[in-house]
Amino acid sequence: MSKFRHPVVAVSHGPGPLWLLDEGFGGMNKHSVTAQNLRTVFPKIYGGTDTLPKRILFVTAHWESGTSGAFEISKSRAPEMIYDYYGFPSEAYEVADIPVVSVSINDRLDARAHFELGRALQPLRDDDTLIICSGQATHNLRASREETQHVAEWAQGFQTWLDDVLTADSQLTYAERAAQLALWAKAAPYAHLAHPSPDHFSPFIVAAGAGMDESQPGGEKILDGWAMGHMSFATYAWGVAK
Repeated sequence: MSKFRHPVVAVSHGPGPLWLLDEGFGGMNKHSVTAQNLRTVFPKIYGGTDTLPKRILFVTAHWESGTSGAFEISKSRAPEMIYDYYGFPSEAYEVADIPVVSVSINDRLDARAHFELGRALQPLRDDDTLIICSGQATHNLRASREETQHVAEWAQGFQTWLDDVLTADSQLTYAERAAQLALWAKAAPYAHLAHPSPDHFSPFIVAAGAGMDESQPGGEKILDGWAMGHMSFATYAWGVAK
């Protein structure tokens, strides 16, 4: 076990590989402010430390388990699995010096099960493992048909609730945060609009389970921003190096 506890990050991944490319849509490309901000995530969470993870455990919204009542883990040294997203450009494969193990979500299981998955993964942070949970703070693809310059009331309402539950800016206890996440579909304002299906929110729940502890349940919001008036790029981290 290492002396250094590695962080947990819940990242809003946005439109797949567009952050790597010259062209995109909706102002989302490698030249955008959000893409520039994403490049600061690693320096932010590791600060000035020379400690790097020996592996990355990656929980993704784009791998839904096909097994009822279970989560799945990748085994291949060079995973070929593509779930629902095709045509990744070469830029997405150029840096591969840290091994990555992927873990699925499972929409057949409830929020509490995903939180418990995070708790089960937490000890890996003490074993040279960075945990990244990739989803989206708000994810309503149907709303993309109604692009606007102003942030939608429902998106901002859900985002405000999420900030309260995940960050140290609120005074909520560990138990209160866990309860809010377990019942998020009822507890959060505009939950059905922010996430018509749970797949892109489930990784955030896993991250909370892996990142929160009784003494310091709140994390840190390390990135913010919006696209199309409803897509939040809010990204959270626990265990950020100071």
